[in-house]
Amino acid sequence: MSKELAKTENQQLATLDVASFAAEAGAGFGNADRESFALPFLSVLQGLSPQLENVEGAKPGMLINTITNELFKEANVIPCYFSRRYLRWGARENGGGLKGEYAPYDVDSGKIQGVQRDSFGRLTIDGDQLVDTRDHYVLIQSADGSWQQALLSLSKTQIKKSKKWLTRMQSLECTLPDGRIVTPPSFATMYKIFTIKEENSLGSWWGVDFELIGYVTNEQYQKGKAFFQACSGGNIQAAREQDFAQTSTPQNAW
Repeated sequence: MSKELAKTENQQLATLDVASFAAEAGAGFGNADRESFALPFLSVLQGLSPQLENVEGAKPGMLINTITNELFKEANVIPCYFSRRYLRWGARENGGGLKGEYAPYDVDSGKIQGVQRDSFGRLTIDGDQLVDTRDHYVLIQSADGSWQQALLSLSKTQIKKSKKWLTRMQSLECTLPDGRIVTPPSFATMYKIFTIKEENSLGSWWGVDFELIGYVTNEQYQKGKAFFQACSGGNIQAAREQDFAQTSTPQNAW
């Protein structure tokens, strides 16, 4: 949301009895379910990302909200939920597209028939690519200060970033009033996300990294908790068809 739009909306709200919203909070959405909403991806723009041509100011290495097209050089995020799946992507020469997803245990244990490794060591099934994908459901702070829900989907070379981030979260400890030491919920902390240039013998790309900022405010905590509950309850649906093309690093950089 632009600063101009936010200012206009604030002016409009000033003419309303906002207190009356409480009685009708959330009304007007009918029978909308998780298939009715599009959860945006928080993606890293690469050299071939289509947004470079149709989003003003977009450059490789920037972060983008795929629904609002808001661009970030860096941003504050609150991690709310984590999920790992193997996503099955059709070969590009056969039209591509998402063909399904599998639980990690089913793939790693050999329960799924037909899984093989190609000459690059990548998992395939009947010619399709089977991609180990680490999903981080986050709140990201927009330029106007508001918080938006988004999905940061990490795979290939970025799996090590996901592991590093999770380890950082779980290493934190806080002391409760009764003296007990516990690991705080992930949505109790805020991080700065930014991009870095990476490369190997197969090419170069932009990856992500994270820096701990500190604990969130009570208001931010409640927003994060609500998003966590929605995710863990299965009420969030992401538009997966965009995911593979937008977040791909060089084809063989797995």
